[in-house]
Amino acid sequence: MDASLVCEETPSFSVFAVMMCDDADGDGVCDVEDNCPGTANGDQQDRDGGAIGSACDDEEETACSGDDC
Repeated sequence: MDASLVCEETPSFSVFAVMMCDDADGDGVCDVEDNCPGTANGDQQDRDGGAIGSACDDEEETACSGDDC
């Protein structure tokens, strides 16, 4: 479930709420869940699995091949 959107329908009415969060880099991912909160990386790619997004991981190995790179 998308944490930023909550929807519920009942027979008599609908409820729609948007939960706001900080998103310093504007990539659509809340800072608390963003693996690279200072650099926009909406895909949250983390090639080396080190929990730091590839867009801002200075220590990430760059030698890779195939579609996962």
